[in-house]
Amino acid sequence: MSTNTNQRGFSTVEGLLILIIVLLIGFIGYYVWHAQKSASDTLNSASKASQSSPTKVAPAKWFKLADLGVEFKLPSTLSDLQSAPNDNGGYFLSVANMESIYKQCNGSNLPPGPISSEDYSFAGLSRHDGTFEQDSVAEESLLKQFGTFNITISYPNGPECASEDQTVLDQWTTAKKNATETFVKAFQTSATEIK
Repeated sequence: MSTNTNQRGFSTVEGLLILIIVLLIGFIGYYVWHAQKSASDTLNSASKASQSSPTKVAPAKWFKLADLGVEFKLPSTLSDLQSAPNDNGGYFLSVANMESIYKQCNGSNLPPGPISSEDYSFAGLSRHDGTFEQDSVAEESLLKQFGTFNITISYPNGPECASEDQTVLDQWTTAKKNATETFVKAFQTSATEIK
């Protein structure tokens, strides 16, 4: 009787090794599928949330100058805008941060008593009936023409920065320039007559 030493088939060790490899491939496949599904679900829910609840924009804040009969959209960079009536029926305009710079500018040279926003204003506004006509002597320029009246702007020639410190002088100049440019642009683009 002859024995066949050339048997075909798997031994137990080979079978276990194949089983481990198949399970490992299955586990990795499941992990990748689960990770992709979770990422997809997260993106879908975020997309649905953004579509169902639109971004809320804060309503524009309007700044009224009742004596002039106008209002305009106040930009966020001028949220601290202050207005003080002047003797001509118009307004002086200032921003709160200019007060502290003004105090640094003038230190011991400040007049006694409380500081008026007129002292650190960056512009003055006035209302005139009719169409604007430039007067070569006047220090006012047209800010905006409305139907039956116009609003002019002038720049203060009163107290300025008396500091010898260049840094403080630069802060004063920059604050006035930024406030003026922002105000003029906002007023010219959004000012409307109060009816």
